Amino acid sequence: MLNTLNSLGRVFRSRQKKSPQDTFEYLPHVKIMLGSRISKDSIIGDYTYVGYNSYITKSVIGRYCSIANNISIGIGEHDLSKISTSSLFYENTYEALTEKDCIIGNDVWIGVDSIIRRGVHFEYEEAKNIICHLSDILLTEQESGK
Repeated sequence: MLNTLNSLGRVFRSRQKKSPQDTFEYLPHVKIMLGSRISKDSIIGDYTYVGYNSYITKSVIGRYCSIANNISIGIGEHDLSKISTSSLFYENTYEALTEKDCIIGNDVWIGVDSIIRRGVHFEYEEAKNIICHLSDILLTEQESGK
């Protein structure tokens, strides 16, 4: 009876959902929440937090970044100048869809439900300036009654 319980316990533990950190041994000080998927060719700096259900594809992310839930970073983009957007026309689909760099510097905060497209490269100061600029736009729209 005890042997049966021990073997059932091993089976149950092997079927439990593993944290994404279990599959990313090269991320010693990074916190990746359940449901997030990170491609093996991505690089994430130390002390970065990645929230739930986020997708990071072929990207470089600096240290001390805070990435909220439901984020898409560097996901594949189809070339609209081709005869068709179908991936059937690509020789190497993954490489074609992720050909542009996606680089996020150190100490950058990315809010819930954000999409960071391929070809984006920004550092902390640039991100801070974008947030300030968007705040100015929102204040101006509120003042004008739009």
